[in-house]
Amino acid sequence: MGYGVIEVQQSAIELVEFGVLKAKPNLDLSKRLYLIYQQLMEVLNIHNPSELAVEHPFVDKNVRSAIAIGQAQSLVFLGSGEKDIPCQSYSPREVKINITGYGNSSKIQVENSVKMQLQVKEGLSFDSADAIAVALTHAQQIKMNKIIG
Repeated sequence: MGYGVIEVQQSAIELVEFGVLKAKPNLDLSKRLYLIYQQLMEVLNIHNPSELAVEHPFVDKNVRSAIAIGQAQSLVFLGSGEKDIPCQSYSPREVKINITGYGNSSKIQVENSVKMQLQVKEGLSFDSADAIAVALTHAQQIKMNKIIG
């Protein structure tokens, strides 16, 4: 599960940290989820974010993948509840439109757009690029809500 921590200032967005939370695939599902949850809580404790955002699971052809994403997403909501941090979710299409301007963008297009917007040169995986894209989408939504009122 990728994550991205951004800091939003007046007109600038700074990428603070990104990475992938993971556990060995040979572990029991409950143990893998628990280890990912521990890593997530460590990130939340270090950065103390004011808001969280996640992507809705998307079911296309791989139902197993969508279930795994839903399980990981539930960990974010659990952490959100434990830390009393608001959490918003966005559809993959919303994120792609916000980041690339096209709702059917590929993972490579999303990654390249995130790299360009935040001047990331290396170390960005598809998972962390997706997470950063969700964070940027949320930041944009907050900005629009302030404008609209």
